[in-house]
Amino acid sequence: METIMHIELTNPEAANLLFDMEALNLIKVLKKLPVIKKSQRFSDKYRNSISKEQGKDLK
Repeated sequence: METIMHIELTNPEAANLLFDMEALNLIKVLKKLPVIKKSQRFSDKYRNSISKEQGKDLK
């Protein structure tokens, strides 16, 4: 029986649990995506750096 699920981890520590389960041959991790921390997001980095009016003028 093969079931494929697409999940989002809400806790970074959960990734370690998945890797442990993979080591026990309970699951297979098909694709590992890089972790994006909130501080690394472009929108968070530049939030409130310009006013809404300035942003409208850029359009």
